[in-house]
Amino acid sequence: MLDKALPLSNRSGREISIDLSIMFTKMNARERFNAVTHFEKPDRVPNEDFGYWDETIERWYGEGLPRGLDVEEYLGLDNRREKYLLSSIFVGAFPEREERRPIYIAPMPKYGYKVLEDDGERIVIVDTWGIKKMVRKSLPTIPKFLDFPVKTMKDFEAYKVRLDPRDPERFPSNWPELVQKYKVRDHPLGLNFVGFFGHPRNLMGLTNLSAAYVRDPELVRTILDHWCDFLIEISKKALQDVQLDFVQIWEDMAYNRGSLISPRIFKEFMTPYYQRLTRFLRENGVDVILVDCDGDVNDLIPLFLEGGANGIYPLEVRCNVDPVALRKKYGKRLILSGGIDKFALMNGPEAIDAELRKLPELLPLGGYIPTVDHRVPADVSFDNYKYYVKQKTKLILEASE
Repeated sequence: MLDKALPLSNRSGREISIDLSIMFTKMNARERFNAVTHFEKPDRVPNEDFGYWDETIERWYGEGLPRGLDVEEYLGLDNRREKYLLSSIFVGAFPEREERRPIYIAPMPKYGYKVLEDDGERIVIVDTWGIKKMVRKSLPTIPKFLDFPVKTMKDFEAYKVRLDPRDPERFPSNWPELVQKYKVRDHPLGLNFVGFFGHPRNLMGLTNLSAAYVRDPELVRTILDHWCDFLIEISKKALQDVQLDFVQIWEDMAYNRGSLISPRIFKEFMTPYYQRLTRFLRENGVDVILVDCDGDVNDLIPLFLEGGANGIYPLEVRCNVDPVALRKKYGKRLILSGGIDKFALMNGPEAIDAELRKLPELLPLGGYIPTVDHRVPADVSFDNYKYYVKQKTKLILEASE
């Protein structure tokens, strides 16, 4: 393997070093992703990351990251998986920041974006999903949710009119041209869906949904019946035209001490819909089904597997999620992504090296994409992040020898 670095100038005019061993690869990004997720041997595992908070990028601009360049482009990382998604789960506070994906799964027509209050620093808005929340005007992070559009069956009957999967505007007018482009792509391509906890929570809020499981189960089932039909119908058209590599489902239904709902509630209200959706996906050629769930997911993983999903991320280490232990427990039944403690990146090279010691054990086993266990926070300096990327890249390349 070549061990020399090639000096190049990037768009900023600044000289950087590109490791030639990364450039001379046998697989493209799509082949590499599919090899890893099917526990086959790639030329190397994907060298990507989960993402970054806006505050983090703003800090790094002051520490050497050129404005106008993506972190991945500047540091030579692979693209994040989210860049290869045909649909977005984003519930936007600021419509001008919302990246329109080719397939639109939000309400149509959108709820009118309204600013209800503005104190100069924060605003109270009703977003395009009809959710009332408080957000910061600059560098927004997690909003404070204030009210939700669905409280009764009557509310939902009015709401679901906006969730017609057959609305022609859900697919762009240039979809046929995109299909031809996708057929010759060299990168993975997938759909991103809100799941069977995430969707009713978005409509009702966590407190109201938790009560409705007991007090109004008919409403919850009606929402989930409709949502499962919606996702399958949306998927049909996409899968008729394009061979997809994965589907990922957003839930975020755990905190640092476990699941937000009991196994009984999961099995009653979620398992049937997961099984129906994942069965449809597999029948149509998609066998990589990843769940995005923060928090302590240890008790949820068997339930997701029973529902037909076969991958989990981002594996938050401080929430008692250990990717090494998960690999030993589940073997090749479970695809893993994440599992690198973001807090280690705050503490410098020694802590980073200690955290990365798990990679030589995990990488040769397959089915694992190493990333930070959520978006990189602003407490991480750019120097620390660059050191982490350098060391992780070295371990990835060593594992590929």
